[in-house]
Amino acid sequence: MFSRKTRKGLLGGVVLALAGLMAGEAGAAGGMLITKAYCDKFTNPRDILWAHSQRDHNNRRNYTNLFYMKPNGNIIKVFGENAFDEVDKLFITSHGTCAGVGDVGGMENAAFAQSIRNAQGGHARLNEILTVSCQAASRTAGGLGPSFLKSLADNVRTNAATTISGWPDNVVMVGGNGLLVNSIYTDQFDVAQPQDLANLIFAASSISKRWDNEIVRMELLPQRIYTNSFRAQCENMLETFEVDGPSALTANQRERMFEEFNSVVRTKFLPADPYRNPIRSFAYLAGLTRSTADNKVTCGPGVGVNCP
Repeated sequence: MFSRKTRKGLLGGVVLALAGLMAGEAGAAGGMLITKAYCDKFTNPRDILWAHSQRDHNNRRNYTNLFYMKPNGNIIKVFGENAFDEVDKLFITSHGTCAGVGDVGGMENAAFAQSIRNAQGGHARLNEILTVSCQAASRTAGGLGPSFLKSLADNVRTNAATTISGWPDNVVMVGGNGLLVNSIYTDQFDVAQPQDLANLIFAASSISKRWDNEIVRMELLPQRIYTNSFRAQCENMLETFEVDGPSALTANQRERMFEEFNSVVRTKFLPADPYRNPIRSFAYLAGLTRSTADNKVTCGPGVGVNCP
């Protein structure tokens, strides 16, 4: 499974019961998928922290592997024990998917979905696909073209149990009362209390500016300290993931680099007590809002519903 530092960075040092739990996780093979858009805003790194904290009814982690889709569509593993073609549950976080344009992470919807198919290696193990990309369930081309969910249904290898889910409008994370693991996604929301509105504006602005501008030091390579903003460090990391040939990083180097980056992000943006530094806390920000409706669309063979 993951190294000790990965568990500490992603789960905040929670001690796992190794006997039984990790054996159960080995069969779960859930995967998270990020793109070049991962660095654009703080929301994608926050989504990965949320996904890695989710557990099923047996208290096993839903997503234990992380993959990166390069701009050319090739998918590589960042961490985890499973190859992409072994994944049975996929969580996609990437900006885009606008109803009028139809792209995800700068890639056209169908091409994005075809890249997933190419990485499946002929297998149809995916039982569940969840995307928190905005407007994934909305039809493109002024309502005449297929949604991103439809592109996934048409291109990704599926089986009789496969479900594909996303929202028709812009997706936000809400609720949780200061605990990221308890937050949910929705496309309809408002502030939890009227007096929270001003705090929400200040908190969101503070987190965005901190992501773009705060200078941090990270040891992204052994004995190599880099000083830059969170966003710049993130962009540099993904750029190294894209290098091919003799200069390409090994799988272990990619994992170590992401461990360091994610550990610093978690420490800075998700403190153990979300109210200690609330203006900059991912969890506190979500806790200021609540869902007013659940418009998530679930389609695919598993529910017998065609995707829009």
